[in-house]
Amino acid sequence: MTSPARKTIAVLLPDGFADWEVGMLAASARERFAAQIAYLTPTGAPVASIGGLRAAADGRFAEADGGAVDAVVVCGSDAWAGDDAGAGAIMAAALARGTPVGVICGATIAAARAGLLAGRVHTSNGRDWLAGMAPGYAGAELYRDGGGAVRDGTFVSAPGTAPATFAVEMLSLIFAGAPGLDETLAMLRAAR
Repeated sequence: MTSPARKTIAVLLPDGFADWEVGMLAASARERFAAQIAYLTPTGAPVASIGGLRAAADGRFAEADGGAVDAVVVCGSDAWAGDDAGAGAIMAAALARGTPVGVICGATIAAARAGLLAGRVHTSNGRDWLAGMAPGYAGAELYRDGGGAVRDGTFVSAPGTAPATFAVEMLSLIFAGAPGLDETLAMLRAAR
């Protein structure tokens, strides 16, 4: 199944990325909708996942900027507790263009520190956890518990334990109206 126009999804992978968090989304987008998945790392160098999986990069984070992608997905990692390597600015620019942006697990730290949760309903690995990682972040009053992904406009957030609902929300945004979308979403919902 393919969508009318081939979509490109930029997946930002820092070193120590969480292997399981974007797999359902990337595989479904590629297999079911013929999307191009661009795996980007901070410098374009290979990175390793938390489980030791080595990932070759298709480019640098900066290549997700400028409107050449149809969605930006930021994978979780403990690395987000430090410098965001420009990911916050990339997400902000994408949201300003109306491009879907998804953050999961530790990537919510980068979104919070960049001010992207202000005025947006969102979730993460826990209210206190996110507040501790990004003290005083704007939008904390809009935090929602519940265990699954949360969507607010073109922005999706999820805890690291919710890769299936994260995939559902992102695919719904990126491939709205595409043939086969309902079947794909039903399959992913069953994976909960």
